[in-house]
Amino acid sequence: MVRNILQKLILFLFIIVIVLGLSDIKSISEFNYLTNYAVWYIWWPFMMVISLLSIRFWCMVCPLRTISELYSKYSFGLRIPKIMYKYKLLSMVLIFMILHATVVTLAIDRLPITTAIYLLVLLQYSALMALIFKKKSFCSVFCPLGGIMYIFSRVGLIKLGPNNKNQCHSCNNKTCGENCPVSLSPQELPSEFCVFCTNCMKSCSKNNIVFYRENPLKYRSRVMGKGEILSIIILLGIAITEFVERLEEMAVPGGNWNLIPGKIIGFIPDKLSQIGINPYGFKMFLIVWDYLIIPLFVVFTLTVILRVILFRKSFIYHLNNLATSIVPLIFAIFLAVLINYPLTLFYTGPGLVRKVILLMLLLLGLIASLYIFFRNLLYDPTGQTKI
Repeated sequence: MVRNILQKLILFLFIIVIVLGLSDIKSISEFNYLTNYAVWYIWWPFMMVISLLSIRFWCMVCPLRTISELYSKYSFGLRIPKIMYKYKLLSMVLIFMILHATVVTLAIDRLPITTAIYLLVLLQYSALMALIFKKKSFCSVFCPLGGIMYIFSRVGLIKLGPNNKNQCHSCNNKTCGENCPVSLSPQELPSEFCVFCTNCMKSCSKNNIVFYRENPLKYRSRVMGKGEILSIIILLGIAITEFVERLEEMAVPGGNWNLIPGKIIGFIPDKLSQIGINPYGFKMFLIVWDYLIIPLFVVFTLTVILRVILFRKSFIYHLNNLATSIVPLIFAIFLAVLINYPLTLFYTGPGLVRKVILLMLLLLGLIASLYIFFRNLLYDPTGQTKI
């Protein structure tokens, strides 16, 4: 009941934000920028903060999911393309990458009207996907935030799953997972794909599905598919790009040593820009360069170095361990970049304090990643992980 009320309230606020952004009425023009503040300065940072508990709490009230569930009643029922379903995590991360690149390239976050149009397009997109494809498709494959939520759900403290797994496996009731938006059964919980809809919790006659606390640092390296590894690498690329763009802003006044990574990353694009390449082609190249080529180079270089140093462990083992371990660091970079927006807007104290806060977040993320990396080395001393 409470969740349904919150869903409707968030959808109503979502629509209000869109209307304000589209409005040109002079009497409320001063409120138009509430659209920008609500989306880029409040909602995005809030998403990262609640991720410390679980980013999936947003799924409980997501307006896109609300719209998709409404329109799915009238769905044409087409099957999801097999390649997309097989690599559904990668599909969602690629959708997020395209949207992020669109926001950055077109500077959508600069004006209320472009932000409002962007939100309106997202609503129409969720409705369209729900109309075309079979039920439960949107949250499973087409959600633009599904990939980032899957990966960052590992960082959160709160999970949803059986209180007693043996009781769940021996249960003859097969209806608990029927209404799951991502087609999970209670036996598969906890899962990074779980959207916290709580339908299984309501359906369980034995009250065996509960929220519980789990140490996010205890997750271990596991065999991952190529799509999952590539998804993490793409998120790393987006995080690095966002961070490099803000290095100068976060720098200690008078020091430019931390601009060196940005110069290295931008060396080839700078040379290409001098040639006079087609502007649209150059923008496409920058997206591929920043979000894919650079992080691939970083991850595979580190993996090769680890393979040389710890030669008894396979290349795939190190790649899996590295991809698993860097998730807290990626999260910390996203958190630092996004928290910087409200800090810039609302914090009026010394700038050094803001920079220290951001650097501390990055340091904590790095420490967490290093801890997980070395703990995994000790956990699987043979390095026999295969893919």
